[in-house]
Amino acid sequence: MNIGIDLDGTILKTDEFVLNDLNQYYGSKYKQEDIYCPHIEKALCMDREVVKMFVKTTLNLTHLIKPIDGIPYYFNKISSANDVSIISRRDPDLYGITKMALDKLGLNDYLLYLTLGKKSDIINAKDIKVMVEDSNEEIDEIIKNSDCQAILIDRPWNRDYTDNHRIPVRTWEEAYEAITTIQTRQLDS
Repeated sequence: MNIGIDLDGTILKTDEFVLNDLNQYYGSKYKQEDIYCPHIEKALCMDREVVKMFVKTTLNLTHLIKPIDGIPYYFNKISSANDVSIISRRDPDLYGITKMALDKLGLNDYLLYLTLGKKSDIINAKDIKVMVEDSNEEIDEIIKNSDCQAILIDRPWNRDYTDNHRIPVRTWEEAYEAITTIQTRQLDS
């Protein structure tokens, strides 16, 4: 089965890295739980341009960002039995830096796609059946423009959002179990 997995906030703790830098810059003490939406500047009332600057700097330091708990173990379990594509809304110019950082984590057997466009375009072109994502906005776009099943990884900004179109999971172990269940259903039908 073709599986898509988001990068920032799903594989990597990019938000924590950015938040630590912003706390130092502003002299604040925000925690990840304070981020109630996927836009840090909106959730924490910070200057959008300053946040964009820190995000851009962070993406160039991808090799320093820690992985979400359960990565690479569950990622590699998934990729050993499926075709996995990591799909991220990053500038394609960051491909080399991003690929090097993911390889350093020990992630195996994946394709990497960086896009400034719609993730659903890649999902449709690669016939991806399941997408693991942390952003409700991205899932809304994916559901609207593809036939892909969405798995929503628990993050502070998406805890109050559930519907029949996304499977909420708290951990990568649960994500692995959800993917296995979807595979079993497809085989049975």
